Amino acid sequence: MRPGARIGAARLLGPAVFIAVIAVPGESLTGGARLVLAVALWMAAWWVTEAVPLAVTSLLPIVLFPLLDIQPVREVTPNYTNHMVFLFLGGFVLAQAVERSGLHRRLALATLAAMGSSARRQVWAFLLTTAALSMWLSNTATTLMMLPIATGVAEHLDEPRAATRLFLAIAFGASIGGVGTLVGTPPNLVLAGMAPRLVPELPVLTFGGWMLLGIPVALVLLPICGVLLGRGLRSGEVSLESIARARAALGPPCPHEKRVAALFAVTALAWVTRSGARLGSVSLPGWSSLLADPRLVSDAVPAIAATILATIIPAGGDRTGPLVSWSDAQRGVPWGILLLFGGGFALADGVHEAALDGWMAARLSALEAFPLWAALLTVVAMTAIVTNLTSNTATTTLLLPVMAALAGVLETPPYLLMAAATVAASCAFVLPVATPPNAIVIGSEHVSARDLFREGLLLNLISVVAVTALVLILGPLVLPIR
Repeated sequence: MRPGARIGAARLLGPAVFIAVIAVPGESLTGGARLVLAVALWMAAWWVTEAVPLAVTSLLPIVLFPLLDIQPVREVTPNYTNHMVFLFLGGFVLAQAVERSGLHRRLALATLAAMGSSARRQVWAFLLTTAALSMWLSNTATTLMMLPIATGVAEHLDEPRAATRLFLAIAFGASIGGVGTLVGTPPNLVLAGMAPRLVPELPVLTFGGWMLLGIPVALVLLPICGVLLGRGLRSGEVSLESIARARAALGPPCPHEKRVAALFAVTALAWVTRSGARLGSVSLPGWSSLLADPRLVSDAVPAIAATILATIIPAGGDRTGPLVSWSDAQRGVPWGILLLFGGGFALADGVHEAALDGWMAARLSALEAFPLWAALLTVVAMTAIVTNLTSNTATTTLLLPVMAALAGVLETPPYLLMAAATVAASCAFVLPVATPPNAIVIGSEHVSARDLFREGLLLNLISVVAVTALVLILGPLVLPIR
């Protein structure tokens, strides 16, 4: 079948599934719940097949929910301006400022030089550096930035497998590092925005609160990944002249870099300390407690404040203009992902409004016999499989309503299951289509699809067990569970 014919067939699949769900008789699912399920499956079909752009699929609730009498348009469209959308917007503009200044390149080269010159150490250096950058920058931008540095280093490696492992370290490091913060990867923000809509009594997941889970997960997965990628490599010394030349070419830090670094540090501090932290029975207050009502602000406030300042503060030195111009910022912001967030939030709102979550909970009642560890392991394994086949953002958006319903059946805190699925959505290490970093390193021609599959499959299997264990151990201590 020609590509055009395949796309056409995939486009028809969504409406066909929609009609089938409505037409198939069944008394257990009626009214608005059936209609919402039909819309959700239409969106799922288009998201999985990418028959149309992901962002376009995300607009369907604006059209279908009002026409099907599920929700009025005035209630649907506010989901596309959720405060989590603005958190991502601000985080990405701040990342643009970092990239424009060149600060990220200086930090990356310094880390690489400090790690030593053996092939195994360079694999670790690229893994850790990429992960650290991916916590704050887009994983796609991080991978593209690290790629030319890796190419220069690979030219001096005398170990045949080392170059392949170097590029795999970039791809895997970008995915693992993104788990660490809410702005590190879209699925984390989907969870933070969707959870209170699926379970209204849930407290909001804060930036600092997520880091208490995300950072330990990254700190466990990174050494596992480093050991797997470093196994069998000779430890002989290699030349790092390319890195030394690149560092010398940068010269001393310019005012632009210093001002971006200061803005970045202040913003990160504001995110982490906004609502304090809870470690078991110990609670540390945050700066929002100084306000009349701490609920007046969210993590979007520091993000947008940083956006405003980044477009106002002069770059300084011999550079004209602000830290990042708005024209540059808006060209770099992935507006389609913002719409994808909105579509996910709208779908979650519709699921709750039509009581589809209750119907799903009843269908999952057979799982009551499962112990919690088995349910979590199943959730993580299932998500890890699905996320290797389609967008991790779409995967998270589709699975979180199911996780919320399953939590009700198992009488388990919802954040445990939803956080497990969200983290697992970033464990996409097997296929080129799973995540942009995988596709980028395959395109570099230093890594084959076979190399990715062989190394990524083992990492995926280990990460399923590790994520399950970490969520079971840390979740009750650091997640807002009530």
